[in-house]
Amino acid sequence: MIEPVPDEPPMRARTDTLLDSVPAPPTESEPPPLPATVLVEPPVALDDANAPLAPSEPAPATALGEPAVALDEPAVALDDANAPLAPSEPPLSLELSAPNEAPPALELDTQNEAPVSLGLEAPNEAPLESAPPVPSDPELDRAPTLAPPAASAAPFAPSLEAEPERAPPSALEAEPEPAPPSAPVEPAAASVLGFSLRSIAGLEELPENLEADLVRTVELHMLDEYEEATGFGLAIVLEGTVAVMPAVTDVVCGRAAERELVVAEGHLTDNMALKVVAENGPARVATWTSEDVSRMLATCPASLAEALCTRGDRLQAVAGASMGPLGEQLDEMLRNLVLDRCVTRVLDAGEVVAEAGKPLSGLALVGAGRLELVTPAAPDTPEGELAPGDFLFPGELMRAAPAPLTARAGRSGALILFCDRRTAHELLVSVPPLLEILS
Repeated sequence: MIEPVPDEPPMRARTDTLLDSVPAPPTESEPPPLPATVLVEPPVALDDANAPLAPSEPAPATALGEPAVALDEPAVALDDANAPLAPSEPPLSLELSAPNEAPPALELDTQNEAPVSLGLEAPNEAPLESAPPVPSDPELDRAPTLAPPAASAAPFAPSLEAEPERAPPSALEAEPEPAPPSAPVEPAAASVLGFSLRSIAGLEELPENLEADLVRTVELHMLDEYEEATGFGLAIVLEGTVAVMPAVTDVVCGRAAERELVVAEGHLTDNMALKVVAENGPARVATWTSEDVSRMLATCPASLAEALCTRGDRLQAVAGASMGPLGEQLDEMLRNLVLDRCVTRVLDAGEVVAEAGKPLSGLALVGAGRLELVTPAAPDTPEGELAPGDFLFPGELMRAAPAPLTARAGRSGALILFCDRRTAHELLVSVPPLLEILS
């Protein structure tokens, strides 16, 4: 250790805050104090204001000048009052130096709240430009008093609160993952036919299970113009237009456009075979067999089955009526004028239409099935029968005479087109060729 000069009082080394007191800055009339250098430890950069400073090895003493030290500011600013204090350092030895040495400078970097660093210039370097003097304040003139760190400002400690219990990995793995939302399933009929069968007029009450059955058994036909499809019990036009005819003739008994039904099955068990013929260009048709339709009619709602059979009865009766003299001697327009004025009647087996010796109630035309002609004396022995397209006693109707024989439906029933006497008289006037047919 270097002992101080005897002429000057020794300067008491600082062990905690570096300087015990700070002298007032010199005035203009008073010469500046003798420069002195103070040995301090190399500046330490604090990464964390709350982290404690590590002890360092003591550095060798350096010759110092005057004990007085000039500071730019009267007090040292502390970045954090709650930072832990540095460990004590060994006492510093002071020695006077030449009077022309520059005074030490204290650098304070507070731009970004960085840790304080103290730097001392070398004896041959020019002193740093000091900050402007701070006005004297009685409160600031006093040496700072370090207070012990507050208990609330202790370094951050992890929370002692208990974390919620977590399920073991095995339990998490056992939980099934939620299935992703499935895309809406398109109805099978829409994917096969392009639309749902229940969107067809007449099939609104069709159950979904029966619709699925029909889709599985459907037959699709792509018809060129004048090409035909036959042997079906139900048909739906998917594209284009078709004409409906009896399978054995080319007499048109109806037409169907896109998304229209063609029902070939009715209340009778013995139905006439029909065909559909593409007209005005190609057509696409979906068909089902008579067995498929019979199975559907047996399981569908009664109201739906009755509506479909009624449509089938009408088509069957018109097709059968077109096979006789009405279809042979009248064109389609005149034929439709007559048939549109007639209603379809369904006769059970053995049901009587006309009794022998009694006047006729109107005009009757056989559409499907058979009518048996019997005498009252031998009802079990038919004298004859009428086929589809035949008129029932047309001469007697024209003369207003009674029926010569009893007419009844055959064993499988019958379909007839019927109009009363007044309507028949109007038809004879509006459709003159009908008069020739009946006479």
